[in-house]
Amino acid sequence: MSVIAVATDFSTRSDRAIRRAELLAAQAGCDLLVVHVIDEDQPQSLIHAESDACEDLLRDQQEAIAKDGRTKVTTDLRIGEAFEQIPRAATDAGAMLIVMGPHRWQAARSAFIGTTVERTVKNSPLPVLVANSPPAPGYDRVLVTTSLNANSATSIRFVNHAPFLQGAEVLLLHVYDSADMEMQSRAMIPAEERRHRQGMDRLYAQEMLAGFAEENGLKAGRYLVRESCGSVAADIMQAASEQKADLITIAPGTKSFLELAIVGRISHAILRRAECDVLVFPALTEGENSSV
Repeated sequence: MSVIAVATDFSTRSDRAIRRAELLAAQAGCDLLVVHVIDEDQPQSLIHAESDACEDLLRDQQEAIAKDGRTKVTTDLRIGEAFEQIPRAATDAGAMLIVMGPHRWQAARSAFIGTTVERTVKNSPLPVLVANSPPAPGYDRVLVTTSLNANSATSIRFVNHAPFLQGAEVLLLHVYDSADMEMQSRAMIPAEERRHRQGMDRLYAQEMLAGFAEENGLKAGRYLVRESCGSVAADIMQAASEQKADLITIAPGTKSFLELAIVGRISHAILRRAECDVLVFPALTEGENSSV
């Protein structure tokens, strides 16, 4: 039996994550693991007192979820750093996915070390779904972003085969840069010629996206290409709004410093601004097999 893990800090944000995870688990026929992490950076006496209280709260949540009889629920109470212990608990349970509550930005702290959601996403070997929108049964339209690399292929296969995404319309999006834009502007190329080159760039991007999907045996209802306006995150958000997507997926490439830095900025910007749910996949290591 597959497992979906959900993190809780007993806040209203976590309630949204738990409800989303409940719906996904019921739809997919998965077990549910509810994880809470107690901060270890406090006196031992407080940790013991908090552990007793948290065990009671987890038991109450377990009983509430199990009432419908559709989902088997277990809990895991851990002590340490949340961004480390949540993925560890999920991995130990053999989970396929981690669900977390909406992103919460705290300027003074988050500007330096990132939020718990961002740090969990960065450290997790499993996909992390951030439940931003009010939970509803099933996803209708999934906007899958792709950089035409191995990890993009892996993420699309996940979307194609995930039991809780069956029936959703998959929109495959590739944001591309127009290689000639800056040169054309500087060279004062006539507007008609610029439009022609932009059209050729778009056609080439469409052919690359279709070829990538065919080569990797990927399924999508529609293929979308979009010329970057200078902010890939803004481009993705605009496309999600136009297409009325209720889930956005993001897939980093290999774990090179430059690529992670670039894609990290994009994913963090989307996590901070998205109104719909966001599913972020882990980065592949160099040479890692991309098969599912």
